[in-house]
Amino acid sequence: MQISEERPHTSHSSVSFRSPECPTIEVAEDDHDNKYSVLTELLRNSYRKMDTYSESTDTTQLVLLYGPVNPTPWQLRRLTVHVHGLSLEKEIEFLDMLSVSISVNNYLFWQQRRWVSEYIGSDAAANNELKFTEKILSKFPYNHYAWSHRQWVRQAFFRKDWGKAELDYCNKILEQDASNCLAWNQRYFVVQQHPKQHPKSHATRGNEVKYAIASIHAEPENEMPWMYLKCLVSGKNFKVLNDTSTFVLSNGVRHIKEGKVDICDASCYVKKRVVNALKMILFALKRSDFKPNHDLKTNIDYLCQPDAAAEECFKKKVVSVLCSIDVTCM
Repeated sequence: MQISEERPHTSHSSVSFRSPECPTIEVAEDDHDNKYSVLTELLRNSYRKMDTYSESTDTTQLVLLYGPVNPTPWQLRRLTVHVHGLSLEKEIEFLDMLSVSISVNNYLFWQQRRWVSEYIGSDAAANNELKFTEKILSKFPYNHYAWSHRQWVRQAFFRKDWGKAELDYCNKILEQDASNCLAWNQRYFVVQQHPKQHPKSHATRGNEVKYAIASIHAEPENEMPWMYLKCLVSGKNFKVLNDTSTFVLSNGVRHIKEGKVDICDASCYVKKRVVNALKMILFALKRSDFKPNHDLKTNIDYLCQPDAAAEECFKKKVVSVLCSIDVTCM
């Protein structure tokens, strides 16, 4: 690819080019405007010569030379595809190759994949994108760009059976790391996107409530399923908050009574469980119809400091206990 040697008009320092692969820019240190105008002109010259491109990989040098965070080379690739009618499948292959050499924490890279797959517009393209995100998430399970791309694919290529498939994938991720907040967020995305008029929409939410409760029972110190449960509950199933909090709190109090743990130890897993349960109780108390059961009241009384034990207001007791064992809640 040849770039015009014609020197753009400048009012300050001189500018020279050796080659498009390695441009030399000679400007005054404080002449920032001139510097950026030259870079833009260089890219414009590349566009003018685009009719000489024979393959899409000719613009690969621009992407790598000016960096994948520069939007102009990406736009040039799109223009090249339109002008020469290049294979969109080849563009996907190029992006697959590029993902090995650049950071995938780059929204322009994902936007390019979105543009190409949407342009193809087939189930095969959708499946390919889902497989690609799985490949990225297997290495970087907290890459929010990949999770966001999955959401876009599921919306753009909607099918009635995609909800279960996405929940199954989230199960796989959470089995490896139950604290992955992005996987929990993806579960909630599925619940929210599920058509409300669909006859199974209520069953889906109910199953997710059961899933969250089972996760809490398995790992009560993990805050993620507690937060997920808060998002799912409604007026009809607020009782599950009472039952779940009581179950976890009772086990924690039993360990404390037996002298197995020190509730003041910041790293104590029982302390984390108790804090999560207390936060859930406070969340439930925001509803006037929430009535704590006898076991819950008994456990709170046991954890209360002597000066707060005589307090009649149950909510104030819960706040007192929470502040006494977790200073971040004060």
